[in-house]
Amino acid sequence: MSDLPGIKIIHGIINNELGDILKILENILNNRTVFESNYPLMDIAISKDKIKIYVDLPGVKLEDFKVYLYNNNLIIEGFKSENKIGQKVNFLRMERDFFPFRRVVQLPESIYDENITAILKNGVLEIIIDKK
Repeated sequence: MSDLPGIKIIHGIINNELGDILKILENILNNRTVFESNYPLMDIAISKDKIKIYVDLPGVKLEDFKVYLYNNNLIIEGFKSENKIGQKVNFLRMERDFFPFRRVVQLPESIYDENITAILKNGVLEIIIDKK
Protein backbone atom coordinates (compact mmCIF):
# COMPACT_ATOMS: atom_id res chain seq x y z
CA MET A 1 0.00 0.00 0.00
CA SER A 2 0.98 3.59 -0.48
CA ASP A 3 2.57 5.71 2.24
CA LEU A 4 0.88 8.82 0.84
CA PRO A 5 -2.40 9.74 2.55
CA GLY A 6 -5.46 9.63 0.33
CA ILE A 7 -3.88 7.42 -2.33
CA LYS A 8 -5.33 4.00 -2.77
CA ILE A 9 -3.48 1.71 -5.16
CA ILE A 10 -5.89 -0.44 -7.13
CA HIS A 11 -4.64 -3.62 -8.78
CA GLY A 12 -4.06 -3.07 -12.49
CA ILE A 13 -3.42 0.67 -12.41
CA ILE A 14 0.16 0.52 -11.25
CA ASN A 15 2.74 -1.95 -12.41
CA ASN A 16 5.55 -0.45 -10.33
CA GLU A 17 6.18 2.21 -12.93
CA LEU A 18 6.89 5.77 -11.91
CA GLY A 19 4.82 7.16 -14.79
CA ASP A 20 1.68 5.46 -13.54
CA ILE A 21 2.21 6.78 -10.02
CA LEU A 22 2.63 10.29 -11.40
CA LYS A 23 -0.63 9.92 -13.34
CA ILE A 24 -2.51 9.00 -10.17
CA LEU A 25 -0.99 11.98 -8.35
CA GLU A 26 -1.97 14.25 -11.24
CA ASN A 27 -5.58 13.03 -11.00
CA ILE A 28 -5.65 13.63 -7.24
CA LEU A 29 -4.18 17.11 -7.65
CA ASN A 30 -6.86 17.90 -10.22
CA ASN A 31 -9.50 16.80 -7.68
CA ARG A 32 -10.64 14.00 -9.95
CA THR A 33 -11.56 10.67 -8.47
CA VAL A 34 -10.62 8.31 -11.29
CA PHE A 35 -9.98 4.64 -10.81
CA GLU A 36 -9.55 1.66 -13.08
CA SER A 37 -12.43 -0.72 -13.10
CA ASN A 38 -14.13 -3.19 -15.38
CA TYR A 39 -16.23 -0.38 -16.82
CA PRO A 40 -16.57 0.24 -19.64
CA LEU A 41 -16.82 -3.31 -20.90
CA MET A 42 -14.62 -4.09 -23.88
CA ASP A 43 -13.64 -6.77 -26.36
CA ILE A 44 -10.19 -6.95 -27.93
CA ALA A 45 -9.63 -8.76 -31.22
CA ILE A 46 -6.17 -9.32 -32.68
CA SER A 47 -5.42 -10.27 -36.27
CA LYS A 48 -2.17 -10.51 -38.17
CA ASP A 49 -2.08 -6.78 -38.97
CA LYS A 50 -4.59 -5.05 -36.63
CA ILE A 51 -5.81 -4.75 -33.07
CA LYS A 52 -9.48 -3.88 -32.77
CA ILE A 53 -10.94 -2.80 -29.47
CA TYR A 54 -14.69 -2.47 -29.00
CA VAL A 55 -15.76 -0.46 -25.95
CA ASP A 56 -19.34 -0.13 -24.69
CA LEU A 57 -20.03 3.51 -23.87
CA PRO A 58 -23.84 3.79 -23.79
CA GLY A 59 -25.02 7.25 -22.86
CA VAL A 60 -21.50 8.70 -22.91
CA LYS A 61 -21.09 11.72 -25.17
CA LEU A 62 -18.05 12.21 -27.38
CA GLU A 63 -16.91 15.21 -25.33
CA ASP A 64 -17.15 13.25 -22.04
CA PHE A 65 -14.24 10.88 -22.65
CA LYS A 66 -10.78 10.77 -24.16
CA VAL A 67 -8.54 8.06 -25.53
CA TYR A 68 -4.77 8.36 -25.44
CA LEU A 69 -1.52 6.41 -25.45
CA TYR A 70 0.87 6.50 -22.51
CA ASN A 71 3.88 4.17 -22.17
CA ASN A 72 2.44 1.72 -24.71
CA ASN A 73 -0.86 1.64 -22.82
CA LEU A 74 -4.12 2.64 -24.43
CA ILE A 75 -6.06 4.64 -21.85
CA ILE A 76 -9.78 5.35 -22.08
CA GLU A 77 -11.06 7.72 -19.42
CA GLY A 78 -14.01 9.95 -18.97
CA PHE A 79 -17.23 10.49 -17.12
CA LYS A 80 -20.61 8.83 -17.50
CA SER A 81 -22.87 11.74 -16.69
CA GLU A 82 -26.44 11.71 -15.50
CA ASN A 83 -29.17 12.21 -18.06
CA LYS A 84 -31.07 15.21 -16.80
CA ILE A 85 -34.77 14.71 -16.32
CA GLY A 86 -36.72 17.86 -17.23
CA GLN A 87 -38.69 18.25 -14.02
CA LYS A 88 -38.12 17.67 -10.33
CA VAL A 89 -38.65 13.95 -9.67
CA ASN A 90 -38.73 11.85 -6.53
CA PHE A 91 -37.25 8.51 -7.51
CA LEU A 92 -38.77 5.27 -6.29
CA ARG A 93 -35.69 3.45 -7.56
CA MET A 94 -32.41 4.73 -9.02
CA GLU A 95 -30.08 2.04 -10.40
CA ARG A 96 -28.11 3.79 -13.13
CA ASP A 97 -24.62 4.83 -12.07
CA PHE A 98 -22.90 8.06 -13.06
CA PHE A 99 -19.19 8.15 -12.36
CA PRO A 100 -15.71 8.77 -13.72
CA PHE A 101 -14.08 5.78 -15.40
CA ARG A 102 -10.72 4.62 -16.67
CA ARG A 103 -9.61 1.53 -18.57
CA VAL A 104 -5.98 0.78 -19.36
CA VAL A 105 -5.02 -1.72 -22.05
CA GLN A 106 -1.39 -2.81 -22.36
CA LEU A 107 -0.58 -2.90 -26.07
CA PRO A 108 2.05 -5.05 -27.76
CA GLU A 109 5.18 -3.07 -28.56
CA SER A 110 4.81 -3.79 -32.26
CA ILE A 111 2.15 -1.20 -33.10
CA TYR A 112 2.10 1.91 -35.25
CA ASP A 113 1.10 4.41 -32.60
CA GLU A 114 0.66 7.18 -35.16
CA ASN A 115 -1.99 5.21 -37.06
CA ILE A 116 -4.92 4.77 -34.67
CA THR A 117 -8.54 5.40 -35.59
CA ALA A 118 -11.52 5.63 -33.27
CA ILE A 119 -15.21 5.76 -34.15
CA LEU A 120 -18.12 6.17 -31.72
CA LYS A 121 -21.35 4.79 -33.16
CA ASN A 122 -24.52 3.72 -31.33
CA GLY A 123 -22.80 3.73 -27.94
CA VAL A 124 -19.88 1.54 -29.07
CA LEU A 125 -16.37 2.93 -29.48
CA GLU A 126 -14.31 1.04 -32.05
CA ILE A 127 -10.54 1.61 -31.89
CA ILE A 128 -8.39 0.22 -34.69
CA ILE A 129 -4.62 0.05 -34.30
CA ASP A 130 -2.24 -1.12 -37.01
CA LYS A 131 0.41 -3.63 -35.96
CA LYS A 132 3.99 -3.51 -37.27
